[in-house]
Amino acid sequence: MTLQTIFNHAQLTFVDCGASYFPPDTWQIALREKSSKLILVDPNVQNLEYHSKLQCHSHVIPKPLWMEQGMQTLYVANTDSGSSLLAPTGRPEILQADQGYFLPLTMRSIYCSTLAVELDLLNIELVDCIKLDTQGSELQILMGLDSQRIESLLFVEVEVSLQNPPLYSGASTLQDFSDFLEGRGFEIANLRLSRPAPTSKYSLPIPSECDVLFVRPFHLLGALKSSRLIMLKLLVLANLYYLYEYADQLCNYLRDSGLIMEDDLAAIMTSQSELRLVQGNYLANGGLSLWHRDSG
Repeated sequence: MTLQTIFNHAQLTFVDCGASYFPPDTWQIALREKSSKLILVDPNVQNLEYHSKLQCHSHVIPKPLWMEQGMQTLYVANTDSGSSLLAPTGRPEILQADQGYFLPLTMRSIYCSTLAVELDLLNIELVDCIKLDTQGSELQILMGLDSQRIESLLFVEVEVSLQNPPLYSGASTLQDFSDFLEGRGFEIANLRLSRPAPTSKYSLPIPSECDVLFVRPFHLLGALKSSRLIMLKLLVLANLYYLYEYADQLCNYLRDSGLIMEDDLAAIMTSQSELRLVQGNYLANGGLSLWHRDSG
């Protein structure tokens, strides 16, 4: 089983909410394959033009999303990536300190859809992996998914504020996400901190936000554990996110359970090794990985 073949078998569907400018580096190997699907969500449609250069099947949702359909206030920052459906007024001192990013701040009414509605329009039945970075509204977007699609999710990557109060008023906390996702069978697999620049050599400034990766532990999948396709999707995603120990444990489970025949498993593990080699070469040649560094 070649690297291309393992992606053809897994047929992964990714959703990137807050997708301006470029896709996540973690997904780049999967997005080279036509068998992968990528849905890009961002109201700044001009920032999504790169999708036409992707090799995978891609779709654009150029709309703001919320937990329900209806009119909302969009707070438009001077830099469009700072715009949000939540007011950036939770910490006025930051707003004033970074005026060029936020100010002038304008407001306009805008119609919001839900992710479930938009996926229905695209005939996308299930989502395997979702990334959310939408300036505070991440949990509301996730809550706009129907129960069937939430149950199909295997990996959830989200940016979360660690400040109290958060910069964006009403933004969900890490505890909010943990309560929502752990109650649906997820656990935290990785966490990357973002800190202000240190003021001295050994200073450890308080982190301002973090990127969190939630995954489904395969031993808690219940009836889904009998699905060869689900196990293969989990294996590929674990490797994409550098969770090699998780992937190795999953391979052991597949061997012990007999869910995948020995010859097929050997081919899968060969593809897994090839994927890790590509990732290692990428990093060794100066490629960036969000998950291998803390900023600041």
